[in-house]
This record gives sequence, structure tokens and C-alpha cells, in this order.
Amino acid sequence: MLNGKHVILCVDDDTNALEHLRKVLESDSYVVETATNEREGKAKFDAFRPDCVIIDLIMDAADSGTNFSLELKKANCDTPVYLLSAVGSRLQEEIDCASLGLSGVFQKPFNREKLLATLGTALRGDMSPAARVAVFSTRPYDRCHFETANEQFNHELRYFETQLNSHTALLANGFEVVCAFVNDVLDGAVLESLHRRGTRLIALRCAGYNNVDLKKAAELGISVVRVPAYSPYAVAEHTIGLMLALNRKIHRAHARVREGNFSLEGLLGFDMHGRTAGLIGTGKIGQKTANILHGFGCRILAYDPTVNQDLVARGVEYMDLPRLLAESDIISLHCPLTPQTRHLIDKQSIDQMKRGVMLINTSRGALIDTPAVIDALKSGKIGLLGLDVYEEEADLFFEDLSGKVIQDDVFSRLQTFPNVIITGHQGYFTEDALNNIAEITLANIAEFAENGNCANAVSAEVIQK
Repeated sequence: MLNGKHVILCVDDDTNALEHLRKVLESDSYVVETATNEREGKAKFDAFRPDCVIIDLIMDAADSGTNFSLELKKANCDTPVYLLSAVGSRLQEEIDCASLGLSGVFQKPFNREKLLATLGTALRGDMSPAARVAVFSTRPYDRCHFETANEQFNHELRYFETQLNSHTALLANGFEVVCAFVNDVLDGAVLESLHRRGTRLIALRCAGYNNVDLKKAAELGISVVRVPAYSPYAVAEHTIGLMLALNRKIHRAHARVREGNFSLEGLLGFDMHGRTAGLIGTGKIGQKTANILHGFGCRILAYDPTVNQDLVARGVEYMDLPRLLAESDIISLHCPLTPQTRHLIDKQSIDQMKRGVMLINTSRGALIDTPAVIDALKSGKIGLLGLDVYEEEADLFFEDLSGKVIQDDVFSRLQTFPNVIITGHQGYFTEDALNNIAEITLANIAEFAENGNCANAVSAEVIQK
């Protein structure tokens, strides 16, 4: 099924045949355009090519339909043109489709499934083996890894440094695939705009999908795929790095030594061994984090709707969230952002934590109610804070703002605390992860182009389950 693609029906005056065919096509989410003369057909053909198929409905045995069809065909030899015969099988025997450059002949009564499958293959052919992909929010390091990975796929990649939003969606005009990153906007308005411009696949080059209106995508017939696991080790190791830097004040010690200050005052830390670490979310990243903490000799608590039996075998204790918050010396977030997890860490949950707790977030910024965390830092309830994500990061991260005044007062307040470390969403940023992201993203596109679906697809229905 090629949702949102245009079928131009060329017909003289058979209303019954036209309406029947229109219903069949629209039932499979095609956008149907009709043309009753060559001029009208040419105008619609120019408006929607290359993402369209032409069907010339032949109502008279004396009319081969080829004059109309072939005039349109000359305008773009890559556009599939089909004849739909309402006068029996003799027409197919008399017309040599190959010599005329036509894609094939259908007959009435026609087989609905065969018609839709044939049209789907025709349009899908534009994507295989080389899809046209608009890649947003790119940096030189992205392009380097994508170009290397693309040697085995030969997709046509067009890179845009700008973020995808309602103002930049027009750049994707004519691209059947849009490749987006974590801070690109894929709300209803943007998806509507992309749909009008021919996009039928959103290829996320990240694991998270909270920036996509999945219900709207489904309504428009736009498929969404993601990279569920590019390198859980990268994010897990960065998480541990934040813990160690905060605990042993490495960032402050480094700054002191550079200035010739070798005093140890204010740099006192604690042994990780024997401390209690609570993990909220034990998916792939959470599991890798647990394994590293196990090596430190920590007691590990976990909260997740799905119990990981491998972690249980290693001694991880699953429990409800209030108990985890109350017993943990270190709390690390590794869960997706959903309506249920938004501001999971708020004033109420902070009140349940130990005084002086270490809080780490390398997952999604909006898991934390930042003003509530700032209040907790001021009171000493939260003793150490490590962030690789921030709720309003879209206007900050991945950009060099060193010569500008940051306008986000909440973020600026966070930066004033000596017991806070913030990194700019770099937890994923390793050579291994970038290679995996590029390869899996391009493989997802190729799989969709070939089969019309993908094992890494994500939808509102799947998430609800």
C-alpha cells in the first residue's frame, strides 16, 4: 500500500466505472485525481509527478486510449501509465504494452487486490534500490558516516543542516523519505505539509519517537521507522561518566589544576561500592548501565513495567517507584518519554528521595520538571545532578552559542550550580554509535522500499500495547 500517492484517472464519461474505481483506490488511501481531457490530465500530471500513476480508462473497443496515455507518457518516461479496459480481453491481445511504453493493461471486471498490488509496486519502484531522502539536522560528522554507509544502498541523500519544522518542511518537496533526528518537529502540521509534498516514510535516526505525532502519521498513511538500539553501551558509559565526574568532582579538579590550585578542599567524594543505585527503566541502555554498576559493587534497584530476568539473575531488585526513590543514593533515568512519564521527576517524587541524592538523566529532558529540580538543588534535597538532555534543548543543543547570550533563564540557572554537570546530548556520540545509526537508518529505508514495511516500524497502536 502506497498511502498518500496520487493516481490520475483519465476518463471520458463513464461515471459508474469512474466512481467504482475511485472507491477502490481511496479505500487503500490513494489520492485520486480525475482528468477528462488531455490538457487537464497534463496539468495534474505536472503537479504530482514523479509520485503518481496514470490510469487511462478505455470505454470503447475502437479507442485504444493510447493517444491520451502516450502524450502524458512522453512528458516523463519514468511515470507508470496503465490502461484499464472496460471492453473485454481482446484489447490486451491487440496492444503491445512494451512497444508503446505502457506499463500494462487491466481489464474489467478487474481484480481489486491485483490492481492495488500492481500500483503499489509501480510507485514503490521509485524507491528501490535508491530512495530520495531528505536528511534534516545534519552536521559534518553525520554526513561522513551516512555517505560511508550508503555505499551499499545507493540512496539519493540530500542533507539539510536546518531542523525540520513547519517553516522548513517545504525543503522536503518531492522526497518520499524524510530522515529526522531527536529535536526535529514532526507534529500534525509538519506531517500534513510533508504528506502534501509526497513524503510517505519518516526514518528516525534515533531511538526516541516522542517528537512524532504517530496518530496523525497513521491517518495520513505515513510510516515511521526508528533505530531502536544503535549503541546502548555509548549512552550507558556516558551515564557512568557523569556519575563519576559528579562524585569525584573531576570537572572542578581539572579547572583548579589548570590554574595551579592543587587544594583538595571541596573535592570529597564517596565510594560507589556498596551504594544503592536506582534505575528507572531497564531496556537496553538501562540494562547496560546496571551491568556496569554491578561491576562497581552497587546494590541495584529497578523500576520498569517489564522485568528483565537476566538482571534479576544478577541480583537486581525490582520494586515500585516510591520505594526506589526512597532507598536510592543514585537515581538514573532510562525510560522513554510518553504522556505517562512526562515530568516523572517532579516535586512530589523529589520529596520521596533521600536528602543529597544524585540524579542522572541521559534519556529525555522532559522526564524532569526542571524548576522543581532547581528548587531541590537550592534546598540540598538533590546533592548532585548530571544531565545530558534538557526539556527545552531544541533551541540550544547541537549549536555553537558561545558568542551569544543564552535566553533560556531556567537553563542559565542550572549552569550556576557547582554540583551540576550538563553535556549537550552527547551520550550517543561515539564512532560505533554513529556507524550503527547510519547503517540501520539506511537499511530501514531499503527494507521499506522493498517490502512496504519494516521490522523497526513504530506506530501509535504498537506503543499503546
